[in-house]
Amino acid sequence: MEQAKRVLRYLKGTMHYSLAYKRGNGEDHFRAFRDNELWYNGYSDSDWANDVEQRRSTTGYLFSLFPGEFIAHNSSLQHVVSLSVFEAEYIALVHAVKEGTWISRLVKEMFLNLLDKDLKVVLRMFVDNKGTVQFANQPRISRRSKHIEVRYHWINKQVEKKTLVIIHVPSDLNLSNFLTKPLGSTAHLNEVSRTMITKRKNQKEHAHTIVEEMDVEEGEIPY
Repeated sequence: MEQAKRVLRYLKGTMHYSLAYKRGNGEDHFRAFRDNELWYNGYSDSDWANDVEQRRSTTGYLFSLFPGEFIAHNSSLQHVVSLSVFEAEYIALVHAVKEGTWISRLVKEMFLNLLDKDLKVVLRMFVDNKGTVQFANQPRISRRSKHIEVRYHWINKQVEKKTLVIIHVPSDLNLSNFLTKPLGSTAHLNEVSRTMITKRKNQKEHAHTIVEEMDVEEGEIPY
């Protein structure tokens, strides 16, 4: 019952938020193209063993075709129990790239019909775990990574084909961070403000309203 009340307080406190699609900026769209190549961004993250019952980790990812225009997102428990933060992050990256591969094929087919020419689509994934970035770009079998199933190593083939670029990004700049873990009210609102979710009030005033209506302590926000 308490969990249900928290959900209702969250919904009441965020009722002024909405998902907004805006007219695109021509310059931003132009920068996404490079010599018959279309580059788009993806972000992946995980929260290791945060499921208290089965100790499964959470996968979170989102994609933007053009700057500020998000087209897909996901937040879900992983099907396997990860034995380390590195493994949880790597599995999250793999699931994100699988979704990104489908998006790449769809976008390529769409532009082929519109422009009548073959377009190479390149996914640029941002990850905040340096070990995951290094392993995905140059996989090395060691005692730390030997237990990871072979089926997850196909991601390196995408890098070799140059249809995938994996880049490290600090955690505070990883836009998928709020999809994997509960954050403090200020951090949560900062994360939301960088997506396509907009609010009617200014951020500072709305943050105060949320904390009051939810009846929770400052620094905590139900998620």
